[in-house]
Amino acid sequence: MGIGCGDNAQQNRIEQNVIAGNRTNGLHLDSCDRMVITGNRIGTNAAGASNLGNQENGISLFNGAQGNTIGPDNAIAYNRLRGIGVWYTTTIRNHITQNAIYANTTMGIDTDDGGNLNPGAPRITSATRTLVQGVAPFANARIEVFSDEGGQGRIYEGVATADVAGAFTLNKPGGFSGPNLTATATDSDGNTSEFSAPVPIVTQTPTVTPTRTPTPQATATPTKTPAPQATATPTKTPTPQATATPTKTPTPQATATPTKTPTPQATATPTPTPASASPPDGYEPDNTCAAANAIAVNGSAQEHNFHAAGDADWLRFNAMANTHYVISAIHLGDQADTDLALYDACQGTLIQQTLDFGRDTHLSWVAPVNGMVYVRARHADSTLFGPATAYAFSVRTVATGAAIIAGGRLNVFDSLQRQITFMTNHAYQVFTQANYAHDRIYYMSADPTPPPNIDSPSSPTNLAFAIRTWAPQQVTNGAPLFLYLADHGEREVFFLETGSGAITASQLDQWLTEFQAQRPQSPVIVIIEACRSGSFITTPASISRNGRLIITASGADNDAHAKGDNQGGGEFSDPFFDALANNNDLWTSYVLADRAVRANPHFNQTPWIDGDGDGLPYHQRSLRVGLPLRRSWPIPVCVPGKRRG
Repeated sequence: MGIGCGDNAQQNRIEQNVIAGNRTNGLHLDSCDRMVITGNRIGTNAAGASNLGNQENGISLFNGAQGNTIGPDNAIAYNRLRGIGVWYTTTIRNHITQNAIYANTTMGIDTDDGGNLNPGAPRITSATRTLVQGVAPFANARIEVFSDEGGQGRIYEGVATADVAGAFTLNKPGGFSGPNLTATATDSDGNTSEFSAPVPIVTQTPTVTPTRTPTPQATATPTKTPAPQATATPTKTPTPQATATPTKTPTPQATATPTKTPTPQATATPTPTPASASPPDGYEPDNTCAAANAIAVNGSAQEHNFHAAGDADWLRFNAMANTHYVISAIHLGDQADTDLALYDACQGTLIQQTLDFGRDTHLSWVAPVNGMVYVRARHADSTLFGPATAYAFSVRTVATGAAIIAGGRLNVFDSLQRQITFMTNHAYQVFTQANYAHDRIYYMSADPTPPPNIDSPSSPTNLAFAIRTWAPQQVTNGAPLFLYLADHGEREVFFLETGSGAITASQLDQWLTEFQAQRPQSPVIVIIEACRSGSFITTPASISRNGRLIITASGADNDAHAKGDNQGGGEFSDPFFDALANNNDLWTSYVLADRAVRANPHFNQTPWIDGDGDGLPYHQRSLRVGLPLRRSWPIPVCVPGKRRG
């Protein structure tokens, strides 16, 4: 193995190394998060020409490696198996961008066993010398196009964004290198796909010109025929750009390799940034609120960067009263770190500001009145600028759903009542932070000392009312319904109150079916914190159905563990809701909570998830079909004041 990391190592850079000729993998990321891998030669020499392949994969990511960025400017070639392998359902949000990946024996990129959620590769439908078109597997995908002699990606050609139907087009007037074109797709969470099937470039256009030329001028035919072809031949020969390859090769600076390999040169990293600072983006000048650009409120993105030290970008949109907005800055560059501030008018009052530093930056806000509002974006470090600070800005509306929270009680001597109430209060706080007003949360508790904000005591009757009657009145069709249950459980049984106050999986399934009959387009997300709660997923009495995402703190036959006194609530629920409150979607929150539970070897606790209604936890199709459901947590909530080191 060349270079390896593990044990949840985070936020390191691996750059400008030659990693070649190893007996196993060149680069081995085992449960490492938010690494940046750039400018390396993996399986080849500094010039990118020699076959020095690693005996297995160029780069392997597995066991929950998350949020890593591979690129730009790596050359990953000649490895005996894959260029890059991403494995297992917990290994997600790994962005592979703008590399030269070629001549690896089996595949360029392999997302197997659920790696990067198996997002599916795009399909190229047509390819000419200057234009490529195709279809992405999901809306708004980031499509990177490559030229290669086979089916990988030797030369990065450019990027396009798919529309809501998945269609994409990339026009390159200077021409693609070819002979084949391939593409990758990356979703908004940073999950990058495998390469598409290669499509040869159609070269019919040059032959049309000589055909038409001889028609008017028989004598001119010989003259004109060589003219385009003589110049075209040399022009096309450089198009593969033998010169371009060396041009990129010096970028990693073979001479700088020994200098940067020691990595003491943290000073060397900022040095290239000013040198490669970009000219103003297409929305400049927008440095003041008076020059703010209008942005559509439909989720479409504007790509910006900070082109000078201290640069700020201003945008504006017309807000409608009682409408919920999510304002996002999706970080594209590896130095992107964006703060957002929302104002009620140009030079007006600050309404809300983000000081969080998750993977991306989001601001969630419900407009109290109609009117134009202004958003300022600026880098958290005003000295950084250039292409590496690029980000995509968007504004969208959110259909706010409703949440039902129920904390139960096993008996009058329940020693875990404090933990149960802690968990339900925690859930309530996370939903309110997500702009769920109290009238959209039905909170019930069996605690003899009721927490504030409860609507009723916990009982089967009250839970049935909340699901069948209250929820349809609160949820518009298409908005989500969340149900969080926390207490003791047995197989296919959840205890809501002492005595006979238990509900079965069959009862809960019936109540949810009645809700979905009234709101057929609304996803239902059920989270159960209880022993043997996985039995609500498995047959015969399963609540899993199409349109439902079921998350349980344990499997069908093992316990769910509570925290110790004064240490919190549940071993699963605490990290799950912490993750939701820290700018993560449902799937990622589940993965992080699952990892936290399994980190304790003394627990025999196996959280489960099912998103496609087949009653099989972890099933691969469940993860693919359930993709829209896992994103039904639509309002990223950030912890105020949390900053990266």
